[in-house]
Amino acid sequence: MKVFSSLILALIVSFPCLAQGPYLATGIKIGEVQQHEARIWVRLTHNEARVGNDVPMPSVKYFDTHTGEPINARRPKHGRPELTFPPGLDVTSIQGAVPGADGFVRIQYSVEGSGETKSTKWQAVKADDDFTTVFRLENLIPNSRYKIWVECKNSLSTENVSDLMKGSLETAPTAEQVSPVSFVVTTGTGYMDKDLDEGFKIYDQMLDLDPSFFVHTGDILYYDDLAKNMALARWHWQRTYSLPTNVNFHRQVYSYFIKDDHDVLVNDCWPSMEVPMMGDFTFEQGLKIYLEQVPMAKKNYRTVRWGKDLQVWMVEGRDYRSKNTMDDGSNKTIWGKKQMAWFKRTVKASDATFKILISPTPIVGPDRGYDNPNPRESKNDNHSNQCPS
Repeated sequence: MKVFSSLILALIVSFPCLAQGPYLATGIKIGEVQQHEARIWVRLTHNEARVGNDVPMPSVKYFDTHTGEPINARRPKHGRPELTFPPGLDVTSIQGAVPGADGFVRIQYSVEGSGETKSTKWQAVKADDDFTTVFRLENLIPNSRYKIWVECKNSLSTENVSDLMKGSLETAPTAEQVSPVSFVVTTGTGYMDKDLDEGFKIYDQMLDLDPSFFVHTGDILYYDDLAKNMALARWHWQRTYSLPTNVNFHRQVYSYFIKDDHDVLVNDCWPSMEVPMMGDFTFEQGLKIYLEQVPMAKKNYRTVRWGKDLQVWMVEGRDYRSKNTMDDGSNKTIWGKKQMAWFKRTVKASDATFKILISPTPIVGPDRGYDNPNPRESKNDNHSNQCPS
């Protein structure tokens, strides 16, 4: 029987009519679930699996922007980076790399037990968006569990599906429905902090809790050390979301992502901030890449009602803030006027039993001010460091 099975496997592997990619090596992400809609993020990949953990990563050295002299510091504010790849490798072949691929993808979905399956149209991915696309499923039934099938292929003219991933989601209950709810929140999932070859132990532990949904409050990854251009910034997402623990979690737990500083540029950043140590990478590029990599709309502050008893607000702490170097005062802001007005209006209108605000940063200080004698501890990210006299 073992010989027979091996022979069949060999024939399958070598059979010339099977589709050769694209694949779903960076998984799917299900997000922004409401009562009647959800978004599903998909990225098509050239290879079936990520480059392994035994392959090295690039290194970086810094040089003074004025004198050209080497700087012996990990993250010098005024250092010009010089990146070195391991011999024979580039951004498509270093540890965790998952190059993207052209192709087409669709979603099939059905309410569990209904026997009726709906399907989206085949949708092409775009290289300009890192071979990603987001589907918006609409007219869903509240408080219902759906099965999902994500299929991809390399041409509309072929019937051969090159890869398939199964998932699930459960729509939110209406504001009139009393429904039990539990959810998990995390932050700071730096790649170098993974504690398994397969990724992070916490994802399986969160699955064991059977959460209604998941909120990531930012610092999803850390650009500071190696994201010196857009290609390397996208590689950060590839290596994180191709980890098996992450792929398995996100195909069955729906997420609400919030970004923070390290997900868009560098520690304690703000719009238009210029950081020589980040090389060619900019805040604006970071915004574009973030929207490529998560299943959400461009409006990045939002609220979700989960049954009669719970409403959650998730806010944006980077895009609308004043410069941290601006003097504290009534015109200095983290949220911006529109977001603040929206928050006050929607909280006042809510009749939920429990109202929860999730913010990636404290709304006010104190932080460690720019007058701190230790330069490495000098920061003003939370604003309002000093009480008025």
